[in-house]
Amino acid sequence: MNARKIAVLSAGLIAASACGSGQTAAKASAVSLVSGNGQTAKAGAPLPASLVVKVTDSSGAPIAGFPIAWSSTSGAVGAPVSQTASDGTASATATLGPAPGTQSFVATAAGLTGSPVTFTATAATALSCPAAPSCAPPVVVASPTPACGILNPCPTSRPVTCAKPVIPGPAVVAHHAVHPVNDPVSIDVPAGTASLTIVEQAISAPDSITINGTITIPNVAVPDKLRDPLGTLIYDDNPPSPPPADPSGELVFFASSSPVTSAFTIPNTTPMLQRTAQGLSPGIWQFRVNDFAFECLGASNCAGGSNASRYDVTVLLKPSASAASGSLDVAFYLVGPALLARDAPSDPGVKRMIATLAGIYASAGICLRNVTFYDVPSWAETAFGVMNADDASPCGDLDQMFRLSVPGNKLDFFLVGSLVATSQGGATVVGIDGTIPGPSGFGGTIHSGAAVNAADLPSVAGCTGPLDVVHCGPDRVAYMRARRAAGAMISCSGCSARSRSGRSPASNPR
Repeated sequence: MNARKIAVLSAGLIAASACGSGQTAAKASAVSLVSGNGQTAKAGAPLPASLVVKVTDSSGAPIAGFPIAWSSTSGAVGAPVSQTASDGTASATATLGPAPGTQSFVATAAGLTGSPVTFTATAATALSCPAAPSCAPPVVVASPTPACGILNPCPTSRPVTCAKPVIPGPAVVAHHAVHPVNDPVSIDVPAGTASLTIVEQAISAPDSITINGTITIPNVAVPDKLRDPLGTLIYDDNPPSPPPADPSGELVFFASSSPVTSAFTIPNTTPMLQRTAQGLSPGIWQFRVNDFAFECLGASNCAGGSNASRYDVTVLLKPSASAASGSLDVAFYLVGPALLARDAPSDPGVKRMIATLAGIYASAGICLRNVTFYDVPSWAETAFGVMNADDASPCGDLDQMFRLSVPGNKLDFFLVGSLVATSQGGATVVGIDGTIPGPSGFGGTIHSGAAVNAADLPSVAGCTGPLDVVHCGPDRVAYMRARRAAGAMISCSGCSARSRSGRSPASNPR
């Protein structure tokens, strides 16, 4: 379980793992490589993951207290000597030298079989941001029918029961099957793959679990023990020790509140982007289907755990593509504004908003291609036009509204008349994501979209020049829409991946 989300639960697991101790150093027999081999980073930069070796006795039991000497002729190591811990492992941080190409780091365990252990890493030239492409104006249309997601026929009144639909993924996927929690999944990733996305949709799973008797938290669906073809642990949702307070050096960041349906995408951090500058490592990647309820079974202070959850698991692989070919389709659902879909393409505020949005995406190397406006049923306008930002439960208004999103590979934005946080004295909220990252291409789930406060859309009086989020209402709305989708995008003011989660009031826009 991600320690940032449930530190108190993880603490129980950490304490349990620390109870054992390794054998004495005098019985040491062999040393082996555990993880950290085959990394990629910019020349002169630290490697994103530590170099790890393990010392064992002749029967394979871990040995504690054995000294490991670290060295490199091309780069630098954090400390020249470290000792193995109770689990037999020792680690060192490493920094690449200035010369591009293959570099090596060596771990020496004197007198042991397998010593020295050599790690290789690739020093890449600095990543560069793509030039803004030359984009044609987007095609803006109005849908002739209201949006009802996968509901057919579209109901004339709000459904009484809460639904958590499982949506078929895009036609081309690397893996699609139903799995119980803790089931291993293997994916053959071909060369030239830019990203990997794991989507878990609950067939049967609890919505929440309870820790310390009183704290109820969402049963987040999140894969665990993701390993690359070399066996390197890329992501561990239930690590033996809490992750660092500053996560900027981690290979993968995940802190999303996403029960029932979740999406997990790599790369999503700067270290992982640097490591995979030439694409994900080709070969067999592995992970385990997982959720917080399964992890709860291993903690004494957690109730509501289950090993019976089953998930519809889809794995999507995205090939590398040039910036010039990047394009994006967007759908807007008119929930709160006094605006009909048929009038949206000619509305001055809408036209300014789309022009601004297209410019923001173009600066990131993406062309806004198709923009579609949808009305929603009248009952949805009544139910969701004024949204309480505090209720993020699967059966709450926010998640149930997202079910109206039309299936397809696009970004879905719901324009609501008002977003408020009642827990913060009725503070105005500028936008809410269903979850970060969202299940792209899976329209109609309870997390398929983002809600954006459209109250400023008609305020066009200050829209007299270039982008002006202070005086121009449509610019503010466009800017917040762009940011709502920024969790999976690369910032071109440094080429770093931005990962965000949660919900934020206007006093802390995200």
